[in-house]
Amino acid sequence: MRKIIDFVVGLLFGGLVGATLGLLLAPRSGLETRQLFRERINEIVEEAKQAAAEQRLELEARLAAAKRPPAA
Repeated sequence: MRKIIDFVVGLLFGGLVGATLGLLLAPRSGLETRQLFRERINEIVEEAKQAAAEQRLELEARLAAAKRPPAA
């Protein structure tokens, strides 16, 4: 579980750093840059939601397996 949390935090941090550098270094107009920034933030949010959903499914499966009585 800790690995997944670390992954999501790294993903969000990397996205934030990349977006910030893109804003600072891009030779685009402010309007175009803001549009690209919004799109990238939306992508990061969707990736985080997907990772969280996958993690939830895995944890639910583990919980169900733990609740099953041991085979005799």
